[in-house]
Amino acid sequence: MMRLFIGLELSIAVTEKLVLIQDELARVLPKDVDIRFVAPERIHVTLKFIGETPEEMVPVIATRVAEMARPLFPFEFKAVGFGAFPALDNARIVWAGLDAQSAEVMDLLRQTLERELEAIGIVPDDREYRPHVTLGRMKSAKAVNISEWAAQLADTELGASYVRDIILFASDLGKEGAEYRVLQRFALGES
Repeated sequence: MMRLFIGLELSIAVTEKLVLIQDELARVLPKDVDIRFVAPERIHVTLKFIGETPEEMVPVIATRVAEMARPLFPFEFKAVGFGAFPALDNARIVWAGLDAQSAEVMDLLRQTLERELEAIGIVPDDREYRPHVTLGRMKSAKAVNISEWAAQLADTELGASYVRDIILFASDLGKEGAEYRVLQRFALGES
């Protein structure tokens, strides 16, 4: 079995800005708050979490995603602002968001992926999709309120990332969190 997801990489410039934001957040959080930040090389946008999957399904998934990606054009998305799951006043996961147009494009791409993968037996996710870039996960048991911090940075533009391909990742769980491996890249717009 392999733990899989489909996602997009961010530009180096956006990733560098996000690392600076992680440093800023580490400085403003109370000292007793334990947060595990996502390492720069793991920063991404998830389009579809597939989960535990038999290895023999990987080529089937790859074929389906390649066919879906072929007629699409490369595009750009912009990261802007910050939020948290489940809420800013009870932050467990801190994330950077996308501007409205980018979020709409991501949602359409995700919907297409869901349809394509459902056709090969992968159960669609019925939760609301909120495209985001995870910055860190709280390890502390106490509630953490980042409302004020997020409000100060609400309009912070983090830059654009140009997407040329969709990526199938394997996620290997370890003591230090998940390690991601690129299994295959699917170029947009290749005939």
